[in-house]
Formats: sequence, structure tokens, C-alpha cells
Amino acid sequence: MFSNPIRIYGNYSRIAKKYSKDNSNEKAEPFVLIDVEGKKSIERKTYIFDTLLECFMTAMMLGIIADKKEPEDSDKTIYATVFADILGKKRATLERIYQHMVLTKYTDLEIDERIKKAFGIIKEEDKKEELIKRTIEILKRDTLSDKTAIAVLEGLEIPEKLRQYSIATKSGMMDIETAEATAKELDIDLIAVTGDQGKVGALAALGLYNDVEEAVKVYDKS
Repeated sequence: MFSNPIRIYGNYSRIAKKYSKDNSNEKAEPFVLIDVEGKKSIERKTYIFDTLLECFMTAMMLGIIADKKEPEDSDKTIYATVFADILGKKRATLERIYQHMVLTKYTDLEIDERIKKAFGIIKEEDKKEELIKRTIEILKRDTLSDKTAIAVLEGLEIPEKLRQYSIATKSGMMDIETAEATAKELDIDLIAVTGDQGKVGALAALGLYNDVEEAVKVYDKS
């Protein structure tokens, strides 16, 4: 939920773009101020919301509070898009809005069912996949290396075999095949972001994440 872009059509999108700042990527709707004499004021960019999503979230809450549901507007000639990266930044707020709606409006359900529906919207596996996806997106955008990869281990305890792999990698040469085999055996997700070679270092870093002294120790590889 809230992991894919959202596109709003029709009059709702027109209103959102009119009152929001981030409408440069699609056809803008002018927000003209009128003075007391009924004349247009000096032209300037005026906004109520910084983003389209802020406008949509406000509309969501007002609709929930006022118990108001508007009919769908499917006019495809005008639309507004909220992209996945923006949704990701506000995901926690969107989830709270959803939870509030379920808890207060699903009165045909028993309270226990409402709580389960409201707070069971995201399974642990979904949270993990979303976090991995978001991390990869950020690394692809910001990394300067063509050998970037990530290693994902569930839990805080580092298996001894992983620790030994990490020390062996620091003190000698290690190949991708060994890294992948070790990760598979220990049920660790090893994912190349910009290059497979990065898997070796990513797995080694994970193995020593909780041992700073060993992590910074320099070994003679000669």
C-alpha cells in the first residue's frame, strides 16, 4: 500500500494542481487572487500547499471527518500524479490516515476486527521489501560507484560463519561466488545495485557491523 504512483483524474486533480506548488511537471492551473474591487491582483505565484500530496492528504482527512464521499471523476483529459518517492516520504502519515478511517468509519465491524484491519495493513515481509526497494532507489541515485551492493540480514545476531567470512575478506582476496554461496547458506539477501563485485564488500561489512575495532583493523594482504 502506498508504494506505487497515484494518479488522480478530473476536477479533483485540477483543484489540487491549482492550490499546490509542485505542478510544474504537468499542465498547471492558475490560482488568481482577486482584490476587493473584483480585479486581478498583481500576478505572483500563490500556493496553499507545498505538494500535491499535502493537498490530497488534507482532502482525505476532511472527507473522513465530515463523512463525505464524492463520486468518481474519470475525466482523463486532466490529471495529477503523486510519484512513488513522494509517497514513500509520507507513507507513515498516509498509513495513520488509513488507520483513522478504518477505526472511525467501519462501524459495521466489531472493534476487534477494525483494529486488526487498521493495524494489519502491512505485513512484516511487505515492510522488509519496501525498505529494500527504497534503499536501492536511494543508492542508485546517489552512489558514485559501479560496484555498489547491499546485504540484508534479519535480526541483530551475526552468525559466526559470516564474521569469519568478513575477516577473511579483509585479510585476503574474496570472489563473488564465495560471497553468494555464503549469503545463500546463511539466508542473507545479497543484492547488486550497480555491480555484482560490490556483493563481496557488502557481505563483509555486514559481518562486522557490530564490531568497530575489527572493522577498522588493517591486515597485510601481501
